[in-house]
Amino acid sequence: MTLSEVGPPAVDPRLGHWLRRLRRTTDRTGLGLPPGPRSRGDWLTQVEVARLAGCTPRAYQLVEQGVRVPGPRLAEGIVRALRLDPQQQAYLNSLINPVTDPPTRVDRAVLQRLVDASVAPAMVFDRYWTVVVVNAAMAPVSPYVVPGSNLGAWLFSRVGRSIVGWERETEEFVARYRLAQAAYPASGLTDPVMERLCRVSERARLLWAGAGVAADPVGKRWQVRMPSGQLRTYEVTVAQLASYAPGLRLAFCLPVSGPA
Repeated sequence: MTLSEVGPPAVDPRLGHWLRRLRRTTDRTGLGLPPGPRSRGDWLTQVEVARLAGCTPRAYQLVEQGVRVPGPRLAEGIVRALRLDPQQQAYLNSLINPVTDPPTRVDRAVLQRLVDASVAPAMVFDRYWTVVVVNAAMAPVSPYVVPGSNLGAWLFSRVGRSIVGWERETEEFVARYRLAQAAYPASGLTDPVMERLCRVSERARLLWAGAGVAADPVGKRWQVRMPSGQLRTYEVTVAQLASYAPGLRLAFCLPVSGPA
């Protein structure tokens, strides 16, 4: 096979789509640019981004159109032009350099023994936030979190609204999901999980249409309002299980006694 037969590297369709949304939501004044004309809106133009990135307008335009994979120099220029934070930089890098390792077969029996060794509520979920295994202590936290259930579907359901600060939690979930999925090649702008969420939830559609990205926190607190009206607080700790399979995570939900 010759180099001409190999062809150019594939461009992740999410890259240009995300950059376009980000460009149109970036504060011009924060970049030292004057307000744009009312007839066009206040978003940045491709020419302005190219100027700030130190490249030609055509070079940046090809990236947004999904035709060109930016090289290191152009990627650095985009980071500088749009002032990407560390999570946004990680998202950009993942879209440019996706994981190419083949999927790993998960041994559920091994994972089940792992969570069963914990007296605290525990579960393992995969890169799609689909639950793989749970232990018996998880049932009092939520009887809906069972193997095969999806944490995103649970969060955006009526039951998920029992979480205090549901709006913030859904926003953070979509931002974390977007960043995590960027590590894997995609043929379209969504995946089966987000497609299902966007079909049933207007809020999911709104958040997925945005550009927010965020890294998984190591730990956080969740407050859940029980049917009785009582508030229960859990300290949630998440650990990566990359040695088992890419994207696999172990979560412990430790009950917190006393005031949250």
